[in-house]
Amino acid sequence: MQEKFKEVQAAADGIICDLDGTLLNTIADIAAAIEPVLSSRGFPGHPVEDYKQFVGDGLKKTLIRALPEGHGLADEAVDSLYGEMMRNYQASPYRHTVPYEGISRFLEEIISLGIPVAILSNKDHALTVEIVSHILPSFEFSWVQGLKAPYAGKPDPEAVLMIAGVMGCRPERTLFIGDSEVDYLTAQNAGMIPRVVTWGFRDANEMKKSIDESLMIDTPQELLQDVKALLGR
Repeated sequence: MQEKFKEVQAAADGIICDLDGTLLNTIADIAAAIEPVLSSRGFPGHPVEDYKQFVGDGLKKTLIRALPEGHGLADEAVDSLYGEMMRNYQASPYRHTVPYEGISRFLEEIISLGIPVAILSNKDHALTVEIVSHILPSFEFSWVQGLKAPYAGKPDPEAVLMIAGVMGCRPERTLFIGDSEVDYLTAQNAGMIPRVVTWGFRDANEMKKSIDESLMIDTPQELLQDVKALLGR
């Protein structure tokens, strides 16, 4: 592991993590919020696994991708469906949501080293905070940020740069960990060190078409080793 990442050892002072697909498996609850909305309009539903291809750019984009092609809905109607979806999600945001196996140990070990760790999600800010507080209550994160004005969603770098500033870390010494091409672009746009995990919502072979395989991590255990090397620990 240290040989694989030798060029960037001891290069990081802080860590920012994506939430969905990186730390937590949230896909079943997202699907459960959208499926009744589709059914209420007579649209076909989707298996839970299909939602892995719909997420990544915020919940409204997830809903739009779940709609059938040529749905014919005006923007106002889509906004109405989005409101319904959000009410469903807010009513039951973490019934099926769990940390990925090995993530709790990863967070425990990194935070115990005194390293600042933050979360940035493209999910609605209030939902992001609620889910993190409920599912990961024992961890003291430096910052938890969801989609909220005045910041645009990932891959826009402004929110992640703001968080680095809060942590007191220079962008080039901040590690950004996610599970998608969007997260990789976020790190690139912010001038941060990217890592992309393969246990999340995106197909690893597809991601390899646009992301250097050396930046991809297959297990939380491997991620822990890599991050410790980046931290010089």
